[in-house]
Amino acid sequence: MEVPYDLRRFIIGQKGKDVRSMMETYDVHIIIPPQNEQSDVITITGLPEKVAKAKEALKERIKQLELEKHDR
Repeated sequence: MEVPYDLRRFIIGQKGKDVRSMMETYDVHIIIPPQNEQSDVITITGLPEKVAKAKEALKERIKQLELEKHDR
């Protein structure tokens, strides 16, 4: 799934708190490439229905972050 590179740190959260919470909530594994790769691709693995729910939540989070970014 594509996530704009400049929003990655907000998806991860302080010390990984937000991404860990999402993994626990949706029972999936989220793989974010190391910062030096500057990739927009985040991989979500798990059962298909759980991955779909996690993707939807992530899309909503990205939408929210982009609105906040636009308001600044």
